[in-house]
Amino acid sequence: MSGTAGSCSCAVLLACLGSALTLGVAAASPVAVRAPSFAGQRKYHTVESADSVAAADLNHDRKPDLATADGYANTVSVLLNRGHGGFAPSRAFGTGDGPESVAAADLNGDGSPDLAVATDDNGVSVLVNRGDGGFRPRRDYPTACCPFSVAAGDLNGDGQQDLVSANSASKTVSVLLNAGEGRFLAKVDYPTGGRTVSVAIGDLNGDRRPDLATANSDANSVSVFLGNGDGSFQPRSDLSTGRYPNAVAIGDLNGDGKADLVAANLHANTVSVLRNKGEATFNARREYRTDRAPRSLAIGDVNGDGRPELVTANYLGHAAGGYLGHTVSVLANGGNGSFRLRREYRTGFGTSSVVIADFNADRKPDLAATAEEDLGGGLSVLLNATGRCGVPGLKGMPLLAAKRAIVSGGCRLGSIRRAYSKTVKRGRVILQTPQSGTLLRKGSKISLVISRGRR
Repeated sequence: MSGTAGSCSCAVLLACLGSALTLGVAAASPVAVRAPSFAGQRKYHTVESADSVAAADLNHDRKPDLATADGYANTVSVLLNRGHGGFAPSRAFGTGDGPESVAAADLNGDGSPDLAVATDDNGVSVLVNRGDGGFRPRRDYPTACCPFSVAAGDLNGDGQQDLVSANSASKTVSVLLNAGEGRFLAKVDYPTGGRTVSVAIGDLNGDRRPDLATANSDANSVSVFLGNGDGSFQPRSDLSTGRYPNAVAIGDLNGDGKADLVAANLHANTVSVLRNKGEATFNARREYRTDRAPRSLAIGDVNGDGRPELVTANYLGHAAGGYLGHTVSVLANGGNGSFRLRREYRTGFGTSSVVIADFNADRKPDLAATAEEDLGGGLSVLLNATGRCGVPGLKGMPLLAAKRAIVSGGCRLGSIRRAYSKTVKRGRVILQTPQSGTLLRKGSKISLVISRGRR
């Protein structure tokens, strides 16, 4: 994550928002779309680069906390929520080698969310919560090679959370059923349609039994495994996606009561939306543009209109003008599961994972995104500014771009001063007031100091 604060600087993108590449489905009738908005990022440090993030109330204070998988440090970083969307410094807890993904769920039935971490040493590390946001030493459970993603859910109806890992090299998913008290039975593997990098759990055929969906990167597909209700699964069916799907998510995108599928396509710079026709049969995919290299995604209603949006973490981000950098893309739901409006918000270098949760208790879902490599920190928090002035991060932007970002954030331009600078190029922002990440009333003013260049 970069040391530069985040931005709502996407007014320039409004002309090309969410153009859909239709593959076999007629476009939905247009409906009014409420544009989502987020304030500029607030930066937090993790132990090292962060690959994955999960949100849960880890210390029973009714505020969602954050946990990240720190790939190079062999740890998870836990950041407790201080309130108002601010977080305490991270605390590190050991995992197996090379943690790739983290999931939060109550694995031992004591009411406290525990952590499950997929690691490069062919296993899942389980860290049991002490109840205060601290964790006991890990227990490791073998999976097939090499787990890249982990998800938790009750797969056999016994009221206990089971685990599933997506195993890239072995092209399988490993199912680990909960044996009680946070301990797990030996894995059972199911072959997928390719290099398996992501797994999601949900009821895809309406029988109230959990099913699985996997993203298979080298096969340009997702695999669907229908659950038998006892923790076992039927042979897979495969569905086509865009190029190199790196993540899959499940959610009802069009309000028909059926769970749809979404894949984030790393090499296509798109998401594939597959709408459920019923009984786990799906319409041909529709493609929607994101920023560059979407590596993960989340589903949630971030603009308050009752329709879920898509949010992607973009590993390469946007280079236009040299100021936006790495981003998350927010695709607003236009009704009927179509996505016609898209905005980008600046995050850290190599943005790799994103999660949706209400961090400041204002009943508006916020975003947290991790980055793989960033000397300035490992986590960006973007507070929801829909209907308000969400102050973007403007430092280093050309004046014209900063003006557009201010308008896009629901704010107004205040005073402009000019000053000499040895480090900031002529015509770009040196300072701003208020600072990035601040939430204000809609139409509030932001004042700027613009560089005259060197004296």
